[in-house]
Amino acid sequence: MQKKEKCSINTSSVLKQIINERDSPLSIFREAISNSFDANANKMEILAKEDDENQIDIIFKDDGDGMNLEELEQFFNAGYTSKDETKIGEKKKKKIQVKTKKEEKSFKGILKNPVKDLKNGKIPQYEIKSVDDINISQGTEIILKGLKTNNKRDIFWGNKFKNYLRWKTAAGSIRRFFEDEEDMEVQVEVSNNKNKSYTIKGHPLPETNDVEDPDAFAYRFDPFEYEIETSSGTSKIQVIGSIVGSEAHVVKDKRMKKKYKGFFLCKDYFPIRSVNEEVFGNSGEWQSMHVLINCQDLELTMGREDFVNKNEEGSVFNRIIDSLKTFKNSILNGEPFHWNTEMVENTECYAGKGYELKQSIKHQNQNDKREIQRATKIIQKKKNIEQFENQEFPFAFKPSNRLSTFSLFMTLLGKELLPKDYKIFDVDEEGDKISILMAYSNGSELTEPKYYTVYKNLNNDLLNKLNGGYQGVICWDANDLSVNSKSELDDIIQLKNLV
Repeated sequence: MQKKEKCSINTSSVLKQIINERDSPLSIFREAISNSFDANANKMEILAKEDDENQIDIIFKDDGDGMNLEELEQFFNAGYTSKDETKIGEKKKKKIQVKTKKEEKSFKGILKNPVKDLKNGKIPQYEIKSVDDINISQGTEIILKGLKTNNKRDIFWGNKFKNYLRWKTAAGSIRRFFEDEEDMEVQVEVSNNKNKSYTIKGHPLPETNDVEDPDAFAYRFDPFEYEIETSSGTSKIQVIGSIVGSEAHVVKDKRMKKKYKGFFLCKDYFPIRSVNEEVFGNSGEWQSMHVLINCQDLELTMGREDFVNKNEEGSVFNRIIDSLKTFKNSILNGEPFHWNTEMVENTECYAGKGYELKQSIKHQNQNDKREIQRATKIIQKKKNIEQFENQEFPFAFKPSNRLSTFSLFMTLLGKELLPKDYKIFDVDEEGDKISILMAYSNGSELTEPKYYTVYKNLNNDLLNKLNGGYQGVICWDANDLSVNSKSELDDIIQLKNLV
């Protein structure tokens, strides 16, 4: 069987738009990945390479359901999609070749010079034929030859292409958080003078860590769902995300990472655009968040870059924004999210808790910095070290509690030998906490201050809080520690018999 048909076009206005439209190859990848996703593919391979004429060839291959004859004809008919959106803009190539197999039937289709024909006022023609063997067990392979673009750097240089796939296509799906299925795996290879390959399997989200640095902090809250009432009925909203420090975002490039922070509205389970301005106004608190909100009832523009009916009262978009403002307030107040008097964040890991933890660590670090500044001022006041007593000991002052000070010093010292002129200059006791200032003397001045905070009594709760970040520990009694904890603290000196 062999069949030749003219491509059908919806309107002349679409034709004019395509002829004048600026080349945008990235949208090709978005559409191809969405098609594979809709075809129930588990895996998709993408190869992008430059040809001899400095243009781009792209190969898409998936293991999805494939296409029958009618579906393949619909693929080549520029005005058709199952969602009533034009795809003609995605076929601006010298040649498109499709191989597909569905239910043991294989077809091959070719469309040559579609843009050239359109510019000459001709309707492009495609050719489809049935074939016995296309070396595909199941699924579809699409080859786009001779793509012209002014933006090759978007594909071949840096991480812009990778970020695009993760943030603007179905490869960056968040479906796995709400349904019991895995995301499609997309394997990418880009070939030119900077060959790269990588795999994308769903949208990346920072995972919870236990660091005490607010910049490196990350806390992923549990996914949740709730419903909103709109002018057209009820819509389900699905939310997942993380509270993150400035250095914990998944995009590390400082030149672009700001655009990948905040609240992102999704359709078909992948991000469409941020809604930071609508939700946060002039506040910059969105920069410590990575939150994705999915709603299948949102309507997309033809280019799938934005939503329609945004300004209509009672629209899905506006009602979502209203609910997200309430969610934002609950985060900033450190509380679980309530909507319509119902608590929808009903687990222990909720967004407000993560935000409160981050703020607590931030404030503690600010206090630590103030302590360091205080230590520096003390050193500046004690520049003449000869006035201090007890030079035979590593102290530059007469301690008020000699035994505890010496014990503290021994704990900090551990197994290493302290330089002779590295001394303790100040000790402060407050409850179970002891703070110590140590500094190095170069003969006439004191430099390199180290300000330690340690504890007399150590238990498992405190050990978890310190998370190995301590400089030294004094404990009068370590009997409250578990066996595992003791084995991890080979630098603890028990001083129970000394006091």
